[in-house]
Amino acid sequence: QSEWFKRMVALCPSRFVTLPYLAVTRGQSFPLDMSQFPSLFNTTRVPGRPMDRLQSSPGKHIAVLRNDNVYKVNVIEDDGTAVPEGQIAARLRAVLEARDPPAEHPVPILTSEHRDVWAQVRQDMEKSGTNRSALDA
Repeated sequence: QSEWFKRMVALCPSRFVTLPYLAVTRGQSFPLDMSQFPSLFNTTRVPGRPMDRLQSSPGKHIAVLRNDNVYKVNVIEDDGTAVPEGQIAARLRAVLEARDPPAEHPVPILTSEHRDVWAQVRQDMEKSGTNRSALDA
């Protein structure tokens, strides 16, 4: 938080300085700007030690979680065009109607673990080809 930024916020009319904005700026964080835009989609934070890393890929899908299962739903065609809205809706309905039992070992729960523990578990999982391809999906 630079002095310039604090002065600019102080000059803003109070109706523009919202509670969430104040929470971000007072919490020693910073507001988002367009420099983060390239990492907004198709990017994930991969846990690591001592520091996480961002990993981007030209994804054509979204991940949908249901009953501790992760479903890969394509939303971009091979030619780069968007899948029509009706088809996306149908694919999402298919996920909702899937009768898959809850995952026996739900990997997404590991993301709530302490960062260093999750980083170590992920590193161990990546040693298996099957796990690695699932993590990369």
